[in-house]
Amino acid sequence: MIFVVFDNSYHIGAFCTPFGQSFNCTDQLLAWPNVSLAMKNSQFEGITYNSISDTYFVAQETIETEMKDVFRANVFEIRIILTDSTPIRVLESCIINWNFSTDNKGIEGLEFVTHQSSGRSYLLALCEVNECDPKST
Repeated sequence: MIFVVFDNSYHIGAFCTPFGQSFNCTDQLLAWPNVSLAMKNSQFEGITYNSISDTYFVAQETIETEMKDVFRANVFEIRIILTDSTPIRVLESCIINWNFSTDNKGIEGLEFVTHQSSGRSYLLALCEVNECDPKST
């Protein structure tokens, strides 16, 4: 099973791999638990798996803040259980302490990695066109 996100939808695509298709796997769209967001653009730009806690991180490129012309990215930690009636559960949401000047120039992807020697884990985010200003924080 491969999970994908869409920047214009609060759904997560669950797509069967060729191996999964041999087990009667079915492609599906998983609805976000907050149904009031169903018709809004999610700004989702990346999803990555955390094998340590069996969860996923989902990045929103940017969301509005209370400050004029200041946007920040947001990361959800979710659990996906396909057999549940509500397959997506939001465990946590964290706004990234990094300012962006427009709503379409934020986080474009992310990856969860664990350093083999130290055992430390990191959530890495890719900044669109590599224009993250280090003076932003």
